[in-house]
Amino acid sequence: YVLHNDPKKKYDWKDCKLFLAKPDALLKDLLEVDFSKVPKETIDKLKQHMAKNPSIEFTYESIATKSKPCASIVEYILNLIGASET
Repeated sequence: YVLHNDPKKKYDWKDCKLFLAKPDALLKDLLEVDFSKVPKETIDKLKQHMAKNPSIEFTYESIATKSKPCASIVEYILNLIGASET
């Protein structure tokens, strides 16, 4: 959700649920993301969120035990972060 929006804005679970409630729009948005144009602030925000939740293992395998669609999103985000570091 944060990929297409202001990286300085604080998003909450309510914002995220609204975004996830529209799977067709979610897929379209994810496919339209140009990794090379994602601001560094956004990447940093994603990393900070993951670091603030050490009890959650952010891997495809771990998240897939709870939700395969969410696991695919996690994998996408991890690839985005990886691409930004190269």
